[in-house]
Amino acid sequence: MGESSLKLSKIFDLISQNQGVYLFDEFDAIGAQRGMENEVGEMRRILNSFLQFMERDDSDSLIVAATNSMAILDKALFRRFDDVVEYALPTDEEKLKIISGQLDGFIKKSFNFDEILPLMDKMSHAEITMICRDVMKESLLEGIGVNEDLVKTIINQRFSAYRVS
Repeated sequence: MGESSLKLSKIFDLISQNQGVYLFDEFDAIGAQRGMENEVGEMRRILNSFLQFMERDDSDSLIVAATNSMAILDKALFRRFDDVVEYALPTDEEKLKIISGQLDGFIKKSFNFDEILPLMDKMSHAEITMICRDVMKESLLEGIGVNEDLVKTIINQRFSAYRVS
């Protein structure tokens, strides 16, 4: 805080000097709607600065902003970006492709996906991929085969910390 707008200015100087792809991840941290209840005045100034820098940007760089909380973004941001791309949670078919692709060679043909898919509701592509990687690690480190119980255990371990009952 306090120096954020100055540092943001330096980033946009870099953007104009060095063509590239610049990713602002977790963008809701600076792009939240002005006037929200928990808004801090400094954050409003940072957002205003960002909007001004975007208006003045004439570089050939690509500026990308990513968030999981699109609904809280200030509407003025949507006028500054050429495209808005939303990614939905994976369908059951997509979940099957992720699991099958990630665990290829680890699961038997008899693996019962119907037991696993409901446990992956509201999980992103990345979360499902991480679960599969954890399953492979556990299988290799413990010298055990991959079955439905192992996958269930990994899902429960990985998400017990923030899963809402």
